[in-house]
Amino acid sequence: MLGDKELDFDNYSGPPTRSDNSSPTWRHNGVCSGRRVKVAVLTVAVLVSVALIITVAVLFFPRRSLRLHCDLGWELNGPNCYYFSTLKLSWSQSRWQCQKASGDLVKIESREEQRFLFGKVRHLMSEDEEKFWIGLTDSETEGEWKWVDGSALDPSLSFWHKHGNNIQPDDWNYSISKLFYPDGEDCGRIGKKADIEFEENCWFDQHCGTSNRFICEKTASPESP
Repeated sequence: MLGDKELDFDNYSGPPTRSDNSSPTWRHNGVCSGRRVKVAVLTVAVLVSVALIITVAVLFFPRRSLRLHCDLGWELNGPNCYYFSTLKLSWSQSRWQCQKASGDLVKIESREEQRFLFGKVRHLMSEDEEKFWIGLTDSETEGEWKWVDGSALDPSLSFWHKHGNNIQPDDWNYSISKLFYPDGEDCGRIGKKADIEFEENCWFDQHCGTSNRFICEKTASPESP
């Protein structure tokens, strides 16, 4: 019972209001903003830490250089492997032997590579005519020398022998040799036994059907860990 006092509904104005007329939602927004700041700071800290770890690893723990491997009987130089044959074959037979071993007759692409090959064959030659086939030919068009991959010979990286009257390539096809090799000399070979001063100029053209030793080349393989 409410007693004898009656409620005055006509003058009822509802529950009392906050004296500051403010809303409680500001507390919720403030909490969310604070959390966002903390997450952003934590993210930056993690990124900085990762970058620092990577920098230290690069500076103080350099990655091991890749070790390359050649098959037995092949010699490593740079990124490639080389095989210096003891067998003497024609140019096309020599190329076939190289291809069977997943390579090809050598393509010489730098002065450094030329010097390396000259130094090797010079010590392997027993006499001056014991030269080695390389992957160079002008059998398609006379005078247009190409490598076995079809690329044209770069004049700045050609090392034809030139000394006195012996100017290579000379496509020598005179006298009796013309009966056996009417097409002249269309294949290239490398080697000079005696003259060290001509090390950069020791290419000679020769009849492709003659028997010579040869140099195979293929890309070296990564060494197993």
